[in-house]
Amino acid sequence: MKLLLRALAGALFACAFTANTAFAQVAISGNYYEEYAKVTCTSNSLSCFVVFTALPQNTLITDVSCQAGIQQIPYLSYLAVSDVANGSGITRRLNHFPMTQMILLNGNYSFETVFQTKFLFGAGKWPIIVLQFNAANNGFLHCKIVGTLQ
Repeated sequence: MKLLLRALAGALFACAFTANTAFAQVAISGNYYEEYAKVTCTSNSLSCFVVFTALPQNTLITDVSCQAGIQQIPYLSYLAVSDVANGSGITRRLNHFPMTQMILLNGNYSFETVFQTKFLFGAGKWPIIVLQFNAANNGFLHCKIVGTLQ
């Protein structure tokens, strides 16, 4: 019975996590931290966001790169701290950044950004990257964060 409950709890956690981030990959070596995550933005959404995994310890994020393929130009883009795995608990601090290198191809916009920052995240917090729109939107968002474990 305990084994069945553990399996069920694990499956529920996996479903909750993958509902927001379709793919995440973490690399840690010494104090070096790197994570890549991507998501498909849902139909008729006013935002597109990728939630990274909870950080294992205090982490200073130093580099961010993203690519997005979307139907509209976002009016706001930022890196933020989330208190919950689904990204709904965005709190206190935001780091705004421009989406640059816009290309219009087959009715969709392709954006890319690469920037450096110094954004300290606490242990157990979820980094989140958000694009916000004025109207419903579809597309994808692929991002990588790099930093040092403190």
